[in-house]
Amino acid sequence: MRAARSLAPAFLILLLGATGCHTYKYFDVTVRFDATAGNFDSVLVGSLDHCNVVVSGADSGDFPLAKGTCPNKVPTGDALSGGQFEFSSFADSGTVTFTVDAYKGLTNDPNCKVGEGVAPAPVTGDPTIKVMVDIKKVGDASNCPGG
Repeated sequence: MRAARSLAPAFLILLLGATGCHTYKYFDVTVRFDATAGNFDSVLVGSLDHCNVVVSGADSGDFPLAKGTCPNKVPTGDALSGGQFEFSSFADSGTVTFTVDAYKGLTNDPNCKVGEGVAPAPVTGDPTIKVMVDIKKVGDASNCPGG
């Protein structure tokens, strides 16, 4: 019995060391509408209603961007801005992919999707990883109910 008690503290230390420590990674994501030929202009961006983010790869998530930021609805703001957001993750390797979809209407109906941007972000040793998502035009929402 005495031998078992003397091994217990060493086993506990080994067990705690083996579980490892997780630290957050912060992805600072900037969203822009691509203004190159055949993509977006301020009028088309102004006709959009909302953007949604899907995170995949080494982490996952699905959430809308704040109303009025994507697209930018501030009268004096940059009309081609989709705003910025931060995503935190415990991922310590691999790639986190950010997909930002832009829609007309209030739902994520595929018939209402006008733009899409995809940006893979390798997880590095840095605590903060900067990501740029450029949304390109992928549709016109002509089949969107009410669009």
